[in-house]
Amino acid sequence: MSIQKKSLLSSLNATKKAIVASNPTPAVEGSHTAVRTAARTAVRTAARTAVRTAARTAARTAVRTAARTAVRTAARTAVRTAARTAVRTAARTAARS
Repeated sequence: MSIQKKSLLSSLNATKKAIVASNPTPAVEGSHTAVRTAARTAVRTAARTAVRTAARTAARTAVRTAARTAVRTAARTAVRTAARTAVRTAARTAARS
């Protein structure tokens, strides 16, 4: 066999190996690859669900806390303002008399 033929066969084999290595093996039911893929998918799904649930819970808690704080602050401010106004009015009335 000539050197050119050997070189051509070598390059064809290298190309074939590169193509095989670059293409993922199709998952066959019950194969090691299919089991790995299923396990990864399950873990990813569980992780995504956990993260989404935690984010939703944190957001809801933050909104509820902010709303409660705002209502309480507004109520306290209204009571204090009314009390101050009443005291000032009484003081002015007493001073005029």
